[in-house]
Amino acid sequence: MARPRRRAAALVLMAAAKRSHPSHTHASPNDYFPRKRIYIHIFCICFESASLVASALRAASRMDGKPRLDPKGYHATPAPRPDTEARWDCTTTKADDDWLEGKAIVAHQTVAGGGLVELKLKVGDDVYLSGAKKGAPAEIGRIVMFFAAPGDGHIWMRTRWFWRPERTEDLPDSLDWHERELFTEEHTKPDDECDENSTAAIELTPVRVLPYDPSQMDLPWPAHTFFTRRKYNKAAKKISDLVPKDAMEVEGTAAAPAAAPAAPAAAPAAKPRRNEQKERLRLLEELVATLQGRIAALELR
Repeated sequence: MARPRRRAAALVLMAAAKRSHPSHTHASPNDYFPRKRIYIHIFCICFESASLVASALRAASRMDGKPRLDPKGYHATPAPRPDTEARWDCTTTKADDDWLEGKAIVAHQTVAGGGLVELKLKVGDDVYLSGAKKGAPAEIGRIVMFFAAPGDGHIWMRTRWFWRPERTEDLPDSLDWHERELFTEEHTKPDDECDENSTAAIELTPVRVLPYDPSQMDLPWPAHTFFTRRKYNKAAKKISDLVPKDAMEVEGTAAAPAAAPAAPAAAPAAKPRRNEQKERLRLLEELVATLQGRIAALELR
């Protein structure tokens, strides 16, 4: 996949050089810009190295085995992770446009050592969707439906969002909220117009959003557990109390706690990894040394 992108980058740079020197329009850019070729190669090598660094970080995040989210759903690490895969866990139906629809899936990822982590999800369950920035929260939504394109195994879903008070804009200064409170998105659209998201963004950490219960407010809250008692209208930037009809819709079908990830499948005992940070640094230093060697070789041509 790197070669087409490398050719495209080279063509863009050469075209720019040609436009900036109209007196040489009949010559090859390589004839009068020998150093341009070096810059083009350096650009391509840097692009390829960036991809290798991203791959190294992704591999490192997989072998850590550390939780990606803290108890409130904020990302504890900025390291990328492999996309979550999903398979149907129900009988699917075919819509009028031949798209498949279903009510349950199994989201899963392969972890270091060959194990498999799974999370069963169904319509009405709550779900974390990953972000990319350390310290930023994973988004929380309630699943409305699952669907897939004809002949495509990739599964998508429609969700309704919950809003975190600390990240909701234009709230009154006088408004007070509980640290585990979420605002329910005000239902201004039918289910078939809800936001569509790829199941690849699912975090394999169960999360629950419960109806408001005053008797529970002073008790310790389990990790990844929230409640809602108010709704948020994004267009009007307005907060209002949930009425009984809203509360019934919020409860949905998610009466039981979300399933916990399955334990990794048995795998051969691996040698304990030590000094992982040093190992990552060594890998990055090797990449830099390789890049410097290639640049030096190109300078000598």
